[in-house]
Order: sequence, then structure tokens, then C-alpha cells
Amino acid sequence: MLRFKWLGLAMVAMAALVCLSGSAQSAFITYSSAVLADNPLVYYQFDEAVGAGMADNSGSSGATGDGTYQNVALERASAYPQLGTCGWYNGCGPASAYPDCTDTASRTVIPANAGTNVGYGDLSIEFWFRSESEIRGDFFVDKKSGGTDFGIYHSSKQVKVAGGFGGNALDPFVDTWHHAVIVRTNNGSTITEYIDGVMNKTGSASARNLTNDVVKYIGGNLDGSYDPTVQTFLGTIDEFAFYGSALSQDRVTAHYEAAQVPEPGTLALLATGLIGLLCYAWRKRK
Repeated sequence: MLRFKWLGLAMVAMAALVCLSGSAQSAFITYSSAVLADNPLVYYQFDEAVGAGMADNSGSSGATGDGTYQNVALERASAYPQLGTCGWYNGCGPASAYPDCTDTASRTVIPANAGTNVGYGDLSIEFWFRSESEIRGDFFVDKKSGGTDFGIYHSSKQVKVAGGFGGNALDPFVDTWHHAVIVRTNNGSTITEYIDGVMNKTGSASARNLTNDVVKYIGGNLDGSYDPTVQTFLGTIDEFAFYGSALSQDRVTAHYEAAQVPEPGTLALLATGLIGLLCYAWRKRK
């Protein structure tokens, strides 16, 4: 009877292996599939090799939305294995808050014709980040020379939006991965911020017109004349997506949860290990 008991357990474990492997196989691309299902205009996954100069756009604007890496260190580990790799930004620049940093500022350039000129319309900007400092660092900016900008940045442990919006403080903040989604609605005057899959805060902000036929930047701001880069970000950024629509709470949560699905190989190894332990225990019982 005991032998049959262990045999039954082994069969259950094998069935679990089949189920896990099958579901994991389809879930392996769940994060990118979830993002692409919501039709981003621009989507940078930061999975290029070290030394790559082009940020490959997976969004609907296609090759016209391919960005340019400028001194961004690639192939850094991201928040979860399924997200692949990310880009590291050095926080440098002529007006850097880090005086010991003398390197050229890191930034990713989004071309002017990438389809992100949405005016006062609805938009969503999504990304993962891990900041190495509480000092202000800018994630994204759309800024005309000498003009008013639309930007997303952090300071005082808050993710903020230019125009007067500041989210609730994040704790922990430094050296901690966070998933951020900024949703703008109501003709550009309402901001809803989601952090790690849940709403952090909603409120008003002065509406900013994204019709500037100019490049946009990830990882820093501008001094009003396009260069040099100021208020540079120190840390890592991954999976940057720009949508011409407002993501719902359900979609934001779906994206966040999808990133945490283990890779198929990981689940298979765990299940195989379980079967091995059961077989070993059964042999010891003989």
C-alpha cells in the first residue's frame, strides 16, 4: 500500500509538471503580450546587447519610433527574469547633482515622428525603474526649446508630473524596483498614478500640449535649448511604453502581475525537482 501511495504522489507531481509547463509556456511572453495588446505607440524593452545604439521600438509606430541610446549601459538585470534586461542611466551631465560624475549624460532619444504628439488627449506612460538616489531625476520629458514641458520625474520619494501633480511617497524607494504608470485624461488636466499595480493617487495638473514636433527624452530633462541634459536620472529603467489612450486599472494590474510569472524553465526545474524528491523518498521506503 505504501508503495502505491508514493506512486500516486509521483503521478500527481508529474501531472502538475505538465500543467505548469503548459501554462508557463504560454505565460513566458505574457508581459510583452499584455503591453502590445494595449497598442502602445512606442515600446522600448531595453533588451539590446551592450554597445547597441538603437532602441528597437516594438510599438505601433514601427521603425519610425526607433530610439537612440546615448551612453546608456545595457544588459543589466531587470526587476523580474521575464522582463529580460534593462538600461542603466548614470546621472551625469554639466548640471548634475553628482559632482564626481564626469561622464557624458545618459539618455534615450525618442524621435519627433514617433507618433507621440497627442495634444491634450488621453495618454498613458508606463515603465519600470530602480532609482539609486532620492535626488530629483527625470524619467521622461517632452519639451520645446524655451517652452513649457510635459515631464515625469521623481523627488522626495514621489513620482511627479510637470504641472503640479505629485504622487504619494514610496517607501522603500532607493534601490527598489517599482512599476509606474501615469495616465492622463480630461483634456490633459487629470493625472492618475499607479505604482506596482495599484492606484497611488489621482489629482489635477495644468494641461500640457504634446504637439511639439520635437524629440522626447528618457532619463533626463533639458535646459530649454535641448542641450545639455539636466536633472538626470541615476538608476535603471526598463519596459518603457507610451500609449495614446488611458489604461484602465485592470490593464495596469494585468501588466504588473504578468511580469512576475516565472519563466517556463524555472517551473519545469521546480517540478522536476519535486518528482526527484518523491522518487528518492519512495526508494528509501522500499
